[in-house]
Amino acid sequence: MSTDSTRRAFVKMALIGAGVSLGSASGLGRIATLSEAASQGYSTPRASSHPTDPRQALERLMEGNARFASGHPIHPDQSPTKRKELVEAQHPWAAILGCIDSRAPPELLFDVGLGEVFDARSAGQVLDRAVVGSLQYAALKHVKLIVVMGHQNCGAVESTIASIEDHTEPPGDIAYLVSQIEPAVKSVLHKPGSLLKNATIANVDLEMKALEQTPIISEALSSGELRIVGSYYDMQSGIVDFEIS
Repeated sequence: MSTDSTRRAFVKMALIGAGVSLGSASGLGRIATLSEAASQGYSTPRASSHPTDPRQALERLMEGNARFASGHPIHPDQSPTKRKELVEAQHPWAAILGCIDSRAPPELLFDVGLGEVFDARSAGQVLDRAVVGSLQYAALKHVKLIVVMGHQNCGAVESTIASIEDHTEPPGDIAYLVSQIEPAVKSVLHKPGSLLKNATIANVDLEMKALEQTPIISEALSSGELRIVGSYYDMQSGIVDFEIS
């Protein structure tokens, strides 16, 4: 089975485990049922304190996103008591690589609390040594899941498209960001549909593949202790789509 097929099978298993039905519609149509799940008993986190495997971690994130998208977040584990409990140690069960966009804060989108997730963010979720090292650290801390999350109307991807179309180079180190996203944009230039969305999803896919080849993360993946999944956040619906490939 190919890597992409394995990813899709893993995501579908997690969707079923989270109580989400899989219809014949594509992409966001399937995940849209998450908001229905939130009103059918998925508004409260499970009794277990931490997911113990990648599938459980993905289910927990999907349940939290269902609460957020339906307008019923519970903001768990954000009390002064919990904050004090975490002073001496942390045990996150997932790491999320996202964009710095102010409209896409992972802890809110997934309705998680203090101490639950590592959060790495850069424009266009571009990978550099600092970001990769941060995610390798997360793997060493035994997180079960790494989520690479692109989002609707990503400014970094928009800037890259403009740079290619206008044959211009952006100022400062923004040029570095554009250079890292450029391969994703060029890979979908002739694909039907929205160039911006297609390029954003292609960028997520390339970043996932790059992470899969890095030391520490590749070993954790081989052991089955860790999984990496890609996702796309639709700002209008509030839904994070995990079936983007």
